[in-house]
Amino acid sequence: MAAALQLPVSSQETVSRGMTTVTFAETALMSSYLIGFIAGPYHEVTDEWAHPDRDLTLHLTVLVRRAMADHLDAENLFTITKQGLTFFHQEFGYPYPWGGAEPNAEGSARGKYEQVFVPEYNAGAMENPGLVVFTERLIFDTAATEAQHELRANVIMHEMAHMWFGDLVTMHWWDDLWLKESFADYMGSLAVDEATDFDTAWVAFANGRKAWAYVQDQLPTTHPIVADIPDLQAAHQNFDGITYAKGASVLKQLAAYAGRDAFRQAAQRYFARHAFGNTGLSDFLSVLHETTGRTCTPGHRHGWRQQAFRFSRSRCPRTR
Repeated sequence: MAAALQLPVSSQETVSRGMTTVTFAETALMSSYLIGFIAGPYHEVTDEWAHPDRDLTLHLTVLVRRAMADHLDAENLFTITKQGLTFFHQEFGYPYPWGGAEPNAEGSARGKYEQVFVPEYNAGAMENPGLVVFTERLIFDTAATEAQHELRANVIMHEMAHMWFGDLVTMHWWDDLWLKESFADYMGSLAVDEATDFDTAWVAFANGRKAWAYVQDQLPTTHPIVADIPDLQAAHQNFDGITYAKGASVLKQLAAYAGRDAFRQAAQRYFARHAFGNTGLSDFLSVLHETTGRTCTPGHRHGWRQQAFRFSRSRCPRTR
């Protein structure tokens, strides 16, 4: 029997036959929607990742049902995970803060990053800090195509990006859902493209994610990327191709507009300034303005807020 929470185990005591009490360390500050806990007869495989420049080591774990153990390609999963951790640390400049990875008095840090694949999951994945949950459909029990493996790598990177965008810095309210989902969608493809051996990440993005956004944007239910969310029902409906894929497409353009290095510096400044806090659109655009010197702020009539985030779709002029 395995039990996992987002923090390392601080104590474990057998209280009776078949019954064990597991006590976990205190969690870091996080939003209440991110709490995760799993327990069951899981098959477990472990590995380790070390930061190339910092004294930071993460204990890596992959868990699946025992019935799926023979189909678990743990080596491939760990390879993608390590590539992602190295990439995002370089990209974001803020050390992974979850799973007990807070530095000690000497500056060294030891934490964990666990990924569990579960049956009958009503979502593709969930970014619980330090304990990411995936549907076990991503464990292939038959021969899988290269495209399926690349898609799985993208999902792994998407959820890992959430450790920073969404978990470390969380939106004030659901109208800024894009601050985690658009960024995770964009960063997932960027990481697959730049950190792994897959070479068609942006082709897959254009054919899949961006095409999804085009379809969603033609429907009566289209909405601005930064939407008005009066209640939780509206928030639930906002998990769609506009918030994910259209937002990611706009961010790809924004990174090109700002410049790759300036966009990276803006992300690093954003995390350093707002770690374990809440933000909105203006907070990210402000740091982007600082790193680029370009007008990205909300008040400008040609600003990105007006042109991309607040309009649901462009209006074409009439022609004779």
